[in-house]
Amino acid sequence: MASKRIKRFISEILVQLDLRSVYCQNSYDWITKGWMARPLAKESAEFVSGTIFSDVTPGDAASKFSGSPSLLSDLISRANTTQQLTYIKTKVNQVKKLTETPDKLCTKAVKSYTLTVCQIEPVVVVVVVVEVVVVVVVDVIVVVVVVVVAAAIVLVVVVVIVVVVVVEVVHVVVLLVVVVVVVVVVVFVIVVVVGVVVLVLVLIVVIVVAAVV
Repeated sequence: MASKRIKRFISEILVQLDLRSVYCQNSYDWITKGWMARPLAKESAEFVSGTIFSDVTPGDAASKFSGSPSLLSDLISRANTTQQLTYIKTKVNQVKKLTETPDKLCTKAVKSYTLTVCQIEPVVVVVVVVEVVVVVVVDVIVVVVVVVVAAAIVLVVVVVIVVVVVVEVVHVVVLLVVVVVVVVVVVFVIVVVVGVVVLVLVLIVVIVVAAVV
């Protein structure tokens, strides 16, 4: 049970690291090989002249787009539909992103492990280690309790058999006293054993968590 859960935790870590690597590489390529190699100005100018603003030529728009930020405001002011406005604003945001480094673009959250995508955060490792320790401790507690309970049941069955055999020779009152004493002893042993095991395991968890943190 514990080994399966530990494998699941480890596989989740590997998935996160793989997604981080892929995302960061894509972000770097997006800057160095994508928009840098194929300037945003040219693409936007072709879109604007061919789809939204037919009176603007690609060459004219490209020269202004790459050299004058005022053209961005001009295009936004001339947009007369929601689609046009959304497209232009998206391009403006992409232009701003070109000035950022790949590391800044790699701060997107991946699944439940947020923090920084481009590196392994110690907090993630601590969380997973604590989770694994807790799972192992819980599994050990469950196994110990099951074993103790099973032993107690077997002991009670043996006691009952002995009582049934002895009933033929010993007085009923004596038998009842013996049964009561045996049951009390068994319950006391179970409580003591389980209590000691739980206490030891809790101390182990506290020590491990304190050491990791």
